[in-house]
Amino acid sequence: MGKLEALGNAYTYREQVARSINWGHYFLFFNLLFAIVAGSAYVYAAPSTGSFIAFVYLLCTWLGHMAFLGCVVYLVVLFPLSFIGNYRYYRVFSVLIAVLLFALLLFDIKLYLNVRVHLSAMALNLIFTRLDFNTGLNYNFLFIAIPVVIAVELALAKLSTRQIYMASKGRRNFRFIILSFLGVCFIASHSLHIWADAFQYDKITVLRSAFPAHYPMTAKSFLESHGYLDSSVARRERVFKITYPLEPLNLDGRSDDCNILTVSLDGLSYSALGENTPELLSLKHKAHSFENYYLPYTNAEDNYFALAYGLPTAYEASLVDARRPPVIIDALYHNEIMSRAVESQRGESSPRNTILGLRQISLEKESSDATVVAAGVQQIENWREGERYALMLTLKELTEADSEADYAATLRRTDQLVGELLTVLEERRLLERTLVIVTSAEGSPVISDGSRYFDRRRQHVPLMILWPHADKVATSSTELASPFDIAPTLGAEVLGVITEPEMYSLGHDLRSLPRRDFIISDEGGDIVLVGERLNVVYTAEGKSFRESAGRELPEAPYLDDLISAMRDLNRFME
Repeated sequence: MGKLEALGNAYTYREQVARSINWGHYFLFFNLLFAIVAGSAYVYAAPSTGSFIAFVYLLCTWLGHMAFLGCVVYLVVLFPLSFIGNYRYYRVFSVLIAVLLFALLLFDIKLYLNVRVHLSAMALNLIFTRLDFNTGLNYNFLFIAIPVVIAVELALAKLSTRQIYMASKGRRNFRFIILSFLGVCFIASHSLHIWADAFQYDKITVLRSAFPAHYPMTAKSFLESHGYLDSSVARRERVFKITYPLEPLNLDGRSDDCNILTVSLDGLSYSALGENTPELLSLKHKAHSFENYYLPYTNAEDNYFALAYGLPTAYEASLVDARRPPVIIDALYHNEIMSRAVESQRGESSPRNTILGLRQISLEKESSDATVVAAGVQQIENWREGERYALMLTLKELTEADSEADYAATLRRTDQLVGELLTVLEERRLLERTLVIVTSAEGSPVISDGSRYFDRRRQHVPLMILWPHADKVATSSTELASPFDIAPTLGAEVLGVITEPEMYSLGHDLRSLPRRDFIISDEGGDIVLVGERLNVVYTAEGKSFRESAGRELPEAPYLDDLISAMRDLNRFME
């Protein structure tokens, strides 16, 4: 073997090219097998469809497409290089190119395993701006993977050289059988996809973006791969395997020795604050007010779920099925805080009983908002020194207004009730040791900007917090906030929770709220990224556009934001 290498210069140009092509065929064959082994990770990470024919399609695509990628690389890069006329240099260049391409493949596998998207120009911004240990997109794995790839490629190059001098008809037939089988898989996968696309068999079409360079990434295929476009079963009705919280909650035992009072004025939008709400305006000027607080859902009960769990409603069925109460309610019990909820009985019985029933929190029904406040005042007057309480009052009469005049009259009464409640707290000197949250879980029925997917004017509601010990008095925050932030705030500021908020919610502590580009709404299967000025909508039909005051303006899918949103929405799914 060494002698033959030493005589390399004695070969003519034609002989050097022939040897290079012959060696390249073996090198290609072995690398096809290596690519198929590496590509098995895509099969593992592909969306589960529960269909046998879809599984067959996935296997055929895996075998056929990974082999196809290898053949394309050979035809476009390695085959032309064989005409440099130097057998030794050709092998060195081939190994270097193979190492580089497999490094890219491994990085693509890492990216797909974490965020279900492949390397592309649209994903580069994500790669270079979110490379940290929390996202799992760091380069550290390459320090181990690259040396392994180099060792494998050197071994395959050596094996290919050896095969040139060990020609065997039996082995050639064996290689021919394997390559023919891979070709059949390639043709079968495309044939199955053509059939599925023609008959709208989404259990196959949802898999079209599972492999790199196989199908262009779009908003629709991205949402499909994350289960948001399955029309057969609403996402929020499905039961997933979940991990909630992601790690056990740690309490440091130094919880703030204060009570919690939450007042939800359902039907109150931010723009309704004015001449009819002097008490609320007075409170706003005394409290810590959040000027960009948006509700992710139109239904109050869904917003209560988001407030209690800090999670989107897609998890509701799974949490109820697993009988997992909100970790914040568990923390209330750990801190021996007596919890009560009082709400006005309007219409049908509240489905919130299911959530509260997981921990048997006392929920009282009253006939009107006035009796709710009266019951709340009575509860507060019974608070004893040395004990801690959590009380939630829900006023709903604003949601039943059927005209602007009716709404204005109801709003004045509601405002007076809030004033009476705050007066009781002041007279009993409870504000120094009570966290008071005044907000709304449902927008006004008479206020709208005409938007179809996310009504910013209606969903924009007040959030005013009186921190205990007179902290952050008359403060205004303009960062985007939502009900997802309430649970982390109670945990960090009142209940002594030291676990990071991302371990049990989508939100952040409102006291140290970071600046973010959007909050997420996933109502009705649509994904809406609510920014400071407008919404970006990704519909269940796969369309994307900007929505502002009822107008829909074309918007190209911005996968960086969509990937970030989807990682948050799917964070607790196994």
